[in-house]
Amino acid sequence: MEVNPEENHEILPARTDSREVVEQKGVRCASCGKMYNREKIFCPLCGLRCSEDAKLPSDTFIARPGGEYAGGPSRAFSLMSFILGVVGPIALGIGRLLAIIFGFMALNIIRRRGGFARDRKLALWGITLGFAWPVIISFSILLFSYHSMAGKRIQRNEISIMDELQNIGITQKYVKSGQFFDRDDDGESEYGNFADLSESGYMYFDPGVISGEKCGYSIQMDVVKEAGFRIRAHPLTYRTTGRRSFYIDETGFLRGGDIKGQHSYEDWEKLPRVKKGSVFDEFDDEIAGDLMNLSRKLAKERDFDRARKILAEIKGNFYMSPASSGVSSVIESINTYIVEDKAKESYGEALKLMKESKYRMALRVLRDVEKNYPDTLIMPDVKMGRREVEKILAETLEKEARGLFSEAQKLELDGKYEEALVKYQKIQNELDSTSYLSRVKNLIPAVEKKREERKAEALFSHLSKLKAEEQYTEIIRAISLLTGDYSKTDLVNENKDYLNLLQSTAVGHREKDKAKQDFQKQHFKTAILAGEKALGANPGLAEELRPVLQASYIKLAEDYFKNKSFAEAVPHYEKWMKLSREEGSTEHKHYVESLYQLGKSTYLSGKYKEAKEGLLKLRGHLSKNSEFWYVLGSISAAEGDYEKAMSYFKSAIRVDGGKPEVWYKRGLCRIPEIKKLEEGLPKQFKELNALKRGLDVLMDAATIINDLSRKSVEFGILLKPKILAGQPQLTPDQVKARKLVSVERAKSLSELRKRAYTFESTVEKNQDIRDQILSTMKRICDGTSIIYSDMEKASTSTSLEPDLATLGSLIYKKRQCFTVSYGHLEIGLEQEKRFEERILRCLRYAVYAFGKGQSISRYMEEMDGFHESFSRLQIGRKISDGDELLKKGISVTIPFKDYLAAVN
Repeated sequence: MEVNPEENHEILPARTDSREVVEQKGVRCASCGKMYNREKIFCPLCGLRCSEDAKLPSDTFIARPGGEYAGGPSRAFSLMSFILGVVGPIALGIGRLLAIIFGFMALNIIRRRGGFARDRKLALWGITLGFAWPVIISFSILLFSYHSMAGKRIQRNEISIMDELQNIGITQKYVKSGQFFDRDDDGESEYGNFADLSESGYMYFDPGVISGEKCGYSIQMDVVKEAGFRIRAHPLTYRTTGRRSFYIDETGFLRGGDIKGQHSYEDWEKLPRVKKGSVFDEFDDEIAGDLMNLSRKLAKERDFDRARKILAEIKGNFYMSPASSGVSSVIESINTYIVEDKAKESYGEALKLMKESKYRMALRVLRDVEKNYPDTLIMPDVKMGRREVEKILAETLEKEARGLFSEAQKLELDGKYEEALVKYQKIQNELDSTSYLSRVKNLIPAVEKKREERKAEALFSHLSKLKAEEQYTEIIRAISLLTGDYSKTDLVNENKDYLNLLQSTAVGHREKDKAKQDFQKQHFKTAILAGEKALGANPGLAEELRPVLQASYIKLAEDYFKNKSFAEAVPHYEKWMKLSREEGSTEHKHYVESLYQLGKSTYLSGKYKEAKEGLLKLRGHLSKNSEFWYVLGSISAAEGDYEKAMSYFKSAIRVDGGKPEVWYKRGLCRIPEIKKLEEGLPKQFKELNALKRGLDVLMDAATIINDLSRKSVEFGILLKPKILAGQPQLTPDQVKARKLVSVERAKSLSELRKRAYTFESTVEKNQDIRDQILSTMKRICDGTSIIYSDMEKASTSTSLEPDLATLGSLIYKKRQCFTVSYGHLEIGLEQEKRFEERILRCLRYAVYAFGKGQSISRYMEEMDGFHESFSRLQIGRKISDGDELLKKGISVTIPFKDYLAAVN
């Protein structure tokens, strides 16, 4: 777009009165900065009048020299130059070059043709930015390179320090498991510091760590002890040599985090793990293999204790590693080394003993080596040495045995059996490998027997001089020696009976004296024990001990009686009476009381049989004592013998009329009898109901009579046949039938009589069962009445009121049920009995009439009347009502055992 300067802009006139901008020879253009001669009016570069102000407004038009505007493409080039200068190398990769070119083109156009100040500024900015981009890019590249190199250095340092901490942790585990250090001598291996780890020589440890600085990090071992260790690593210069700090301990977990390089940080265990698992998980197999090699090396160096500890570590802490499978083989090799060393040591000891002429001890050592270490390499030498020693020793022992044997024989001839036996036994025990052993074995028993016989003779001689009445202690001691130490001698075996008699006599006198002494001291218990023991040993002392025992028995019995210790008093009274009866004395009154009280206490403790046996001894003494019979009855009731109990209770009632407890228990003892009768009734009713009775009997009888009637009609027709029409007389068949009537009647009569007999037996069975049922029920009714009566007599006791209230209602209910049931059944069963008897009588007459050839039609009419009579009398209903009441009475259960146990 062309601009007409005459229409849009006013051309600035020349200012003749403007002051000089600068007084120097050279003048700088206020617009473009071009230096030119001050004598020139316009800037040769941008065409600005030299006298104009340098800070022109952006919309000020700059005319070309001469004052003529030639066109306006400078705006497009300057704008493009500025835009390309801003985007720089982004635009097609050569944006900055185009910005410079377009900028100079815009300035050239403005200088030659004229233009606006803002276009010139945009062009200048485009040129400046075009030249500035290489500087910016270079600086950016340098800055990025610097930061990139610092990051890589930090990353490299962190990776390196993590590897170092990992290696230190692996070395610590190796040192701990390898038993390298035990400074407190407690048998437990310890972790080491950096110097210790370096001393171990393990391949994973870098000795350079000892200085405490590595890979731009400061490494510190804060804790090192038997239980664990703790190692920290901080960057020497935070953000320069590293950012994160790291930590590892005995668990093997490597932790790290950016803690700003703080050396005073304490929460190391809370830092995140650098690796998920322990660093030991990856290296355990390798550590175990190195430990295995170390244990083998130590085993060869004979450091067996440390080698075993290392193997135990492998077995316990590295059991999943392949090295653990080789532990057994290393242990075997260690055992082999140990065995070899022990065998060599023992063999050396044997050689030393041989040099000192101690052949027996040397032989013992060599045999032990041969026995305990048979597979060692030194065994051939051991065997050779053993044979050599045995040969030397055999000759020496044989010579020694010969001398001892000769001395022993001489002593035996002189009667010195004890000394001879010592020498024989020495040959047997110490020289058993010599040829004299077999000879000595046969001689020793004979010499021992001679020695024992001589000692036994001496004791017998001493024993014959002692008196049993005074020197019983010495006699007992001598006999004990003879029967103990010299029991195999002939003298003792031949006089065994004499010794036993003498011993018993001595024991008897000893215990007799002891009994008398205790009696004088009023120690009656020990006096009795000693006296009884004296009599057991020597019955001849009975008369001498009689006063002592008799007085002791009665004294002790009386003391027991006063203390109410009847169980102890009774046997002492009995023993006293046994001695007293011989003098004609009677039983002591306190004995009877003690025996009675003992029986009662025994009964209350539940020992019924023992209590009963003791009380029955007193029947002659306590027959007038009602309590005695009451206790006997209670015992029998507790044992389940209720009939015997009732007889005892009856005796108690006969003595004094009976206390309420007696009546009460007698009534309870009748209940089992009633219960037994009740249990039999259902069975009797079942048997009765299994038979035909009542209407069933009537139907059977009616069937028989109907058969009789039918037979009678048939025989009547056969006996009085009608002459058929056209026939002058009876037909042959009719004549033949008349002849057979008597025969057929006899057969029919016999058959009918059998049926009638079966019917009669059924009626008789019914009657027997009815009589049994009524008899049983009569006994039950009478029994319940007696029980109820006994309970009424017992009601005078206030202590029994609670039980009688419940028990009385049960007995009354049972009694009422059985009484009413008996009334119904007695009427019903008696009527049923008479009903069946009438039917049976009618059946008998019908059979008789049939046998005589008479009519039996009236008997059939009687049967019809019987049916009507049975319904009218309501026999079945009465029996049914009685049966229901009977079941109700049986269902009433009386727990009589509980009531019996509650009263003693």
